[in-house]
Amino acid sequence: MTGNLEEIPLPDLMQLFSTSKKTGVLVLRTADRVGRLHLDQGRIRFAEVDTNPALAPDRAVYRLLSFTKGLFSLDPSENRTFHKTLDLSATEVLMEGFRQQDEINALGDKVPQPRATFHLPKQPPGRLRDLSPEELDWLELALRGRTLEGALDLSPHNDLDTVRALLALASKGWLATS
Repeated sequence: MTGNLEEIPLPDLMQLFSTSKKTGVLVLRTADRVGRLHLDQGRIRFAEVDTNPALAPDRAVYRLLSFTKGLFSLDPSENRTFHKTLDLSATEVLMEGFRQQDEINALGDKVPQPRATFHLPKQPPGRLRDLSPEELDWLELALRGRTLEGALDLSPHNDLDTVRALLALASKGWLATS
């Protein structure tokens, strides 16, 4: 089965394959990204975006919900072993994914573009040692990730919590974007 994500959106595909208990790899191709949902009897067992090892499969499955344009195909299962497998239903993924996205969208223009570059401001508001250990961890994550997208990929937390923490650092003057 192949098609266009604009004609059959990913949420519809997930529900269809869940209901029909399909097994295989749902491959999603956008202009610059490739995502894969590995299905077994309609349940999501693994997810990946651009085969990025830094992005945990439980986070990749939610990231794929942002794929709204592009092509899809349901390919046969791959003979692969996964380090960390999932056992998620389409309903679970869609409810949590849409909840997080709604809350991120509610933050509005404060959220930087996914590929905006993070950096320290020219005039930091104080000394780094004045930050809490947790704030230092978030700052390091932002700088190591270089962009919002990179920080989200590296974060051990969900996208919503990560966005909130990075916005808190920005509001205190510790993080800037360009």
